[in-house]
Amino acid sequence: MIKQNIQNLLVLIGLAVLSICPATASESNKENEPSVYAVCLDKLPTTLDLPDKAPETMRLLIPKTENMLTDYEPLIAGKGWGASIKYRSAYCEVVVYAYNRNKENLTAKDAEIERDLFDGFSAHTKFEKEVGNYVFYGSAGVAPLGEGTDNQVQMMSIGAIHDTFIKYRTVCRHVSDIDATANYRIADLMTSQVIKETLIKLDSCLTNELKK
Repeated sequence: MIKQNIQNLLVLIGLAVLSICPATASESNKENEPSVYAVCLDKLPTTLDLPDKAPETMRLLIPKTENMLTDYEPLIAGKGWGASIKYRSAYCEVVVYAYNRNKENLTAKDAEIERDLFDGFSAHTKFEKEVGNYVFYGSAGVAPLGEGTDNQVQMMSIGAIHDTFIKYRTVCRHVSDIDATANYRIADLMTSQVIKETLIKLDSCLTNELKK
């Protein structure tokens, strides 16, 4: 009787393992899939078009090169932080972020708060910019990227677009022989051009993907 009970128990355990394994494998595969944010950022153009009269500082805004895409969602404590992709030129780099911080029904006010919470650099100025039907909240400053490095012009612009924070983080060389206004103008031109070339494409992709 005891032997029969042990055999029955082993059979039940075996059936349980068989039923669990496929689900575990499926979940594991799903975890390894890129987030919708990474999928949509990776669909952005690798080369951005520039105006014919673009200043020399904007030239070579070309490579969205390999390993420039980072997916934060699968990382430990990364849920809600979306993904980012980096564009580089000879003078500047612009990183495009898409995330929601696990929040729903995002509004322009949420984007403004997110701007004010940003601690990447000490802002010398804050601004608002209308982009189509949306408002982007931004800040800018001049500071070194790290100890022992030269000053850089840094700029951040963020908007709440269809329940997604879309943020542009720009860092440009600080050109010492032009004034602060001109340096900020360069960073603003770079940011505006990347927004122009990526925002509609990114928003359209995310809107479709997040509905699935």
